[in-house]
Amino acid sequence: MRNFYVKDILKSCNGQLISGRQDYPINNISIDSRTIQKGAFFFALKGANFDGHNFISQAVEKGAAGIIFENYENIPLDIAAIKVENTLTALGLAAKAYRRRFKNIKIAAITGSNGKTTTKEMLYSILSRKAKTAANKGNFNNQIGLPLSLFELDEDCKYAVFELGTSGFGEIDVLGSILSPNAAAITNIGYSHLESFDSPAGVFKEKVNLFKYIDRKGFAALNIDDVFLSRVERGGFYKSLTFAVSKEADVYANTFSFGESGSSFKLHYGAENIDIKIPQIGTCFIQDSVCAAAIAIGFGFSLSDIKEGLS
Repeated sequence: MRNFYVKDILKSCNGQLISGRQDYPINNISIDSRTIQKGAFFFALKGANFDGHNFISQAVEKGAAGIIFENYENIPLDIAAIKVENTLTALGLAAKAYRRRFKNIKIAAITGSNGKTTTKEMLYSILSRKAKTAANKGNFNNQIGLPLSLFELDEDCKYAVFELGTSGFGEIDVLGSILSPNAAAITNIGYSHLESFDSPAGVFKEKVNLFKYIDRKGFAALNIDDVFLSRVERGGFYKSLTFAVSKEADVYANTFSFGESGSSFKLHYGAENIDIKIPQIGTCFIQDSVCAAAIAIGFGFSLSDIKEGLS
């Protein structure tokens, strides 16, 4: 972490400092008292089946330098203690404030019903070959995972790519607000989480909210193969790039072939094209590749850069 202090959490979360100094530096954030590092700040999160407040004493015994809590007594006076209204909300707001310190990093956000983790890993592979790139690990993509991933940004990062997940209405709004990406893409709209969204139309209504949070000079990558996403107006963004595998778009693929060692296709952008082979087998992986390529192109990468990363 870089140049982040107790006063920054207090300001971002409207917290109350119970003990400790406002100028104390924060070098690490943790939500798990079992793995907390010495000097870390512990957020006592509450869940359906757990309450981090029950583990504050354990976190302090292991060397926590600070705690962020809602209600707790017997606070040690030799650590920083910040009282907030809601620790999960505070975690997100603190991460949002931390992300805003990185003005020059280019951040991509990816969501969708299917393929978002694969697309994230493909884009990471492309971007990281040119410069240091951050990404959330696995599917660390919710209101806990995204903030923790953002706290791993440092001044050496030039790019970052984060997948965002949702299981209910309003979550993409929260995550998009925290992240404020420079580029965003929705891989597709399908039948995931219909217990919350009722229909693919409900999924679309939730996912498309991501585009509201694109930085004002950023861009959207639009999947025009998707019946829902093809309806998104291109003029609603500072910049947009369409992508597809079944028709021509700004970035598209054709001439597919499949074998035991992977899939091959021709990637097109403008008057340029290049032959690409990926180790995954299937049209769905080609579509993930084209989505990743569209974002990389928006960030200024060449087709040869993209080929190297995808291979």
